[in-house]
Formats: sequence, C-alpha cells, structure tokens
Amino acid sequence: MQHENLCVHYQHQGDLGHKETIVKHHPFRLAAIGASALLLAGCGSAGNTGGSNSSGSGDPIRIAIVYGVTGAFAGFAKDFLTGVNAAKDSINAAGGVNGRKIEVDVLDDKSNPTTGVSVLTKALTSSNPPDAVVPGGVSTEVLAMLPAASSRGLFSIAPASDPSINKPSSYPYHFGTFAVPQQNLTAIGAGFKANGTRTLGVITSSDAFGDAVLGGIQNVAKDAGVKIVATERPDPTSLNFDVQYQRVMAAKPDAVFFDFASQDAVGRLLASRVTVGATGTPVYGGSAAAATPLGKSTDPAALKSCQIPVYRFTIASASPPAYLAPLLKAFKGSKDSILSGGLGWDTVKLVALAAQRAGKDTGGKALAAALLSSPVPANVLALFPGGVGYTKDNHFPTPGEGTFGQVPCGATLQDGQWAQVAS
Repeated sequence: MQHENLCVHYQHQGDLGHKETIVKHHPFRLAAIGASALLLAGCGSAGNTGGSNSSGSGDPIRIAIVYGVTGAFAGFAKDFLTGVNAAKDSINAAGGVNGRKIEVDVLDDKSNPTTGVSVLTKALTSSNPPDAVVPGGVSTEVLAMLPAASSRGLFSIAPASDPSINKPSSYPYHFGTFAVPQQNLTAIGAGFKANGTRTLGVITSSDAFGDAVLGGIQNVAKDAGVKIVATERPDPTSLNFDVQYQRVMAAKPDAVFFDFASQDAVGRLLASRVTVGATGTPVYGGSAAAATPLGKSTDPAALKSCQIPVYRFTIASASPPAYLAPLLKAFKGSKDSILSGGLGWDTVKLVALAAQRAGKDTGGKALAAALLSSPVPANVLALFPGGVGYTKDNHFPTPGEGTFGQVPCGATLQDGQWAQVAS
C-alpha cells in the first residue's frame, strides 16, 4: 500500500473559535534531513533563484506554516496559531493586502524536524506552492527545514532565535521574529546584579535550542560578572531531570537557570527542583519557560523564588494599545501566555507588510527586499511596539530600550497576560 503521497485536509475548529487548516501527512522515512533538502533542490522548477512570483490581483497570499501541531511543541503551536489567525482575520476584514486575502495552511510536522523536511518538500513541490513559509517554531526545526526553503528562493520567517540562523549570506530570504537569546535574557542579567548572584548552574536541552540558550546565558552571565559553575544538557524527552538537577546543586550555585523548548519539559524540570529539595536556591527560566503557563499545572512549591524574563506587551496594561485589540480579544479567557500568540501575530504582519510594499511580486527576492527597504513602523508588531529595523547583515530584530521585564514564575495569567509584575 502506497502512503508517500497520501495526505488528508480538514478544517479544525480551534479552542478559541478560529478555523485552522491542518494538513496531516502519513510519514515516510528519509535517509537523512540533508538528503531530503538535496532532493528538494532538484525538484520542480529553478532552485535558489528568489525570482519573481507574480500572481493575479485576486489570488490569495499563501503562507505555509510547518509546526509541531502535535508532539512536544504542541502547547506553543496552539497559541502561535491563535495569534496567526487573529492577524490574518484582521487583515482580511480590512480588505487584505493590495486587494489580496491572506490564506494560511498549517502543516503538522509532529514536532519532528525530519518529518518537517518531508512535509515542507511536499508543499513546495505541489502545483500550488506557498508565497511564504514558516519552517518550524524552534531552532531544531528551522535549522533542518531552512536549507530546503532557501534552495527554492522562498521567503521564510520564524520565531527560532539560534544565531546560526541569522546568516543572510546563506539564507537571504529568511527573517526572524524573536531576538537572539542573549538579548531575550537581558532582564535576567539585571536580576543577577540586583540579587547579588555570583555563581550559576545551567540546565538546558541537548539540542539546537539548548545550544542557542546556553550561548545566550553564558554571555549574559559574563556581562553580569557571574561564573557558571555547572552545566547539564539532558535529553528534553527524559521522564525527569532529578540526576541533572542534583549534579548542578552539588556545585553549590547561588542560582540556577533553565530552559527547554517543550512546555512539558519545563514542567518536569521544576518538578525535579522539588524532588531534589532545591527550592531554597533561586531559579531563572528562559524565554520558552516564559511562554509556558507555569501556574496552571505546576506545584506552587516549585515556583518559589523563580523569575522569568518577559516582553512587556505580555504584561497587562490599563490602557492596552488599540492596534493589538484583535490579538488581545483572541486570548480573552485564556490561561496561556500571549507570548507565542504575539509571535504568530508578528509573523503574519511582517509577511503582509513585505507583500504590501512589493506589490504583485511575491517572490522571495522581492519580499526580502521590501522588508529591508525601510524599518517596520511602530504599532504593527506585538513584541516590538516601537518598530524594528532589519538590515542586509542582520535579519533578526534588535530590541529597543524597555522591551523586557521580569515576573515571578507564579504570577497570574489573565486573558493571556501577566497580571502581577515583580517588584
């Protein structure tokens, strides 16, 4: 029985009432991710051209989102897609982009990078390929899929922040929506100084996400004059992290830093903190932990003396910005963090901005040039309300003054935003 070309399209009614088009593919095994990328480069018409892709004025602008709708990254995917749909619906309700509606296809890679390459290959070699693609949500996925997208000259955008992704010379049509880990963790460095932290233990995953996080916290610690005395890199799928936490505590650090790309792994790490009796030593979570609803299912004891860095738009305001009303409405009643939703919102808004500037040509070269032509203005993006400027040498956003803050891990999430701010 042949399964390679069999796929099922169906409409899924999301938790918050949005319809999401999910495309599930029956998986087939590839010898290696690299082999699949090479296969893609030889498929279809010209590869690596970034050439024009002119469409009719009424044709939709199609965005393919390859993400772990199921599997380890599913918790982040649900919120990310809520933000995607909020932006898409608001743009379409206002008439679209140059008269063209935004259309989103969500393709489940089951949180598996190899599967992601297979799914992306099918989408890009289909009779109706997308104008833009989100090649995964975390660094492990993006690093696997990005060569395939780039070989087709396709405009791509993703929240993954591994610095190795930010290489315009290799990936000229790819842009990030999230700052690099060192910038995302600047609030933690301020916390080190305020609390007199001198030594630090680090626990993060043994994958590309963990590589990026480790590099970021090493730089933050160095700038704050903090010495890292122990580092553990466990498999993020481990049942618990008791042994790793014990090893870190054996070095007697003043504080512990942790982060994992899976919400479940973040929860297991905090559970291990209780198991090994380490709740007396302060902990700092990273950006992924900040997107995890810690208070919803985590033992309150595990959240004692725990801080997370946050983008300020995730903190509730008495006067929320009007332009974010559709996003805030989409998270009404949600107990999840709005951070992933903001990343989804920013993804669609940036594609729309590039397409608006580029006109009819939605080829990768035209969209990339359009996004580089002038800064993203204020009151467009959730994470960077003051705007952001991409350059030919830097395709990642650079945060401005006051972008970040900190909240306690046990702070209350109300309508997707933090209701309690650390003093």
